[in-house]
Amino acid sequence: GGRDREEGGGSSLALVSGTMSAVKTPLRGKLGASTVKEGDSGKPKTYVDLKQEKFHFADGRRGIRFFLVDSEGKSTLAVLGEERDTRDGHYMYRKQGSFPFGPDLCCGNLAGVHKWVKQVMIDSGCTDIAIDFKPLRRGNALGGAAEASHHKKQRYMKDENDRLILQAKELELSNMKNFEMQYTSVIKFARSTAKAWFKDESSSDRHNAFASTLDKIRKNALALERRQNKSDGKSFPRLVEELQRLRILSDTHVSLQVLDSCNAYSIIDEVEKNCSNKAIVALCTQLKEQWKALLRKHLIVGAAPW
Repeated sequence: GGRDREEGGGSSLALVSGTMSAVKTPLRGKLGASTVKEGDSGKPKTYVDLKQEKFHFADGRRGIRFFLVDSEGKSTLAVLGEERDTRDGHYMYRKQGSFPFGPDLCCGNLAGVHKWVKQVMIDSGCTDIAIDFKPLRRGNALGGAAEASHHKKQRYMKDENDRLILQAKELELSNMKNFEMQYTSVIKFARSTAKAWFKDESSSDRHNAFASTLDKIRKNALALERRQNKSDGKSFPRLVEELQRLRILSDTHVSLQVLDSCNAYSIIDEVEKNCSNKAIVALCTQLKEQWKALLRKHLIVGAAPW
C-alpha cells in the first residue's frame, strides 16, 4: 500500500510538473512577442523617439523609412512606407522583418503607424506622456492621403500660377501690339500732315479768304495809324475783328505756300511795330507765335528718323 501511494504520489507529481511546463511554454512565447530583449550593455532597450526619412525608389516611387530611437540614441529601422504608384500619393506601411519587436503591421495611413509605434515604445518601457508625434505633423513628411491632397493642392497652385503668368504675358503682348499700331498710326498721320503743310497748296477759296483778310488788316492798320492809334473810330474794331478772323483761318489747314505767297508774317509784323495799341499788338504777337509753332512742329516731324 505504501508503494502504491508512493507510485501514485510520483504520478501526481509528474502530472503537476507536466501541467506547469505546458502552462509556462505559451506564456514565454507571448511575452517574447512584446518584450524588448536586452542590448549590448545588458539592460533592456527602451525606445524613446521616432524618426523618419523620405527617399525615392529606382522606379520613381517615393518611400518613407521610420526609425525607432532607443535611450542610447541608436536608430533601428522598424517600418517602411512605400508609395503604391509613381506620384500616387497613397502609401502602404509595413513592419520590417529585421525589427523583431511588436506585432505585424500593414496599414495605409500614418495614424496606424503612429499607433503601432506608440504601443511598441510603451512596451519597451517608455512612458505614454513622453511620446509626442507633433514634430512629425509639423514637418514636410505628410504621407498617405494627406500627402496626396497636399501634392494635388501644390500642383493646382502651380498650374494656376502658370496660367496667370501666361495670361499676363499675353495681355502685355496685346498691349504692345495695340500701342505699336496706335504709335505707327500717329506717326503716319503726323508725317502726312507735315508733308502737306510744306508742299501742298490750299484751295483757291481758302487762299483768297486768307489774302483778303490780310489786305483788310493792312488797310485798317494804316487807317488807325493816320488817326494816331485812337480807338474811338471804326478802324480799331474792324482791325480787331479781321485779326481774330485771320487767327481762326490759321487754326485750319493753311499751308506754308499760302503764308509765303501772301507775305503774311511780314504784314502782321509791320502792324505790330507800327501800332501802339496793346490789344492789337497782343493779337499780332499771338498770330506770329502760332505760325512759328507750326513751322517748328512740322520741321521736327519731317526730320525725325522714324
